Amino acid sequence: MCLINFRRYFAYALLVLISLSLVFVIRNWFINNRSIDERTAIERAQLYCGEGSSPSQEPPHNIKANLLTCGQAGEQTTTNLCERSSTVWVVSIDGLWFHQGPPNADGSKSIPIPLHTCSIFMDAETADMIEMQSK
Repeated sequence: MCLINFRRYFAYALLVLISLSLVFVIRNWFINNRSIDERTAIERAQLYCGEGSSPSQEPPHNIKANLLTCGQAGEQTTTNLCERSSTVWVVSIDGLWFHQGPPNADGSKSIPIPLHTCSIFMDAETADMIEMQSK
């Protein structure tokens, strides 16, 4: 009698483990297939880095793209990324862009500010830019 109950409970436990494993696999597959791919993230980041500044004066190099959770990426920025997206692409590009600052008091153009590194935080599903950091 005791052995029969053990087999029955073991079968239930095994069924629960298999069900949870399937849910986990399907969830991860769904999350991974909703995200834009790395190449698209890099292409979008290059466009975002050129907005509001001159095109890169040297070929972009040392390009790094990481798909992170909002919590992981939040450690690298002051913006609360968790409000906007559960996963983000963080793309860092080295190059040389000249950003035009605000006009001088007399209305003339200010001296362009050189930027050497551009980091883009973008929504992994829509590729919308969340934040840009430049150095």
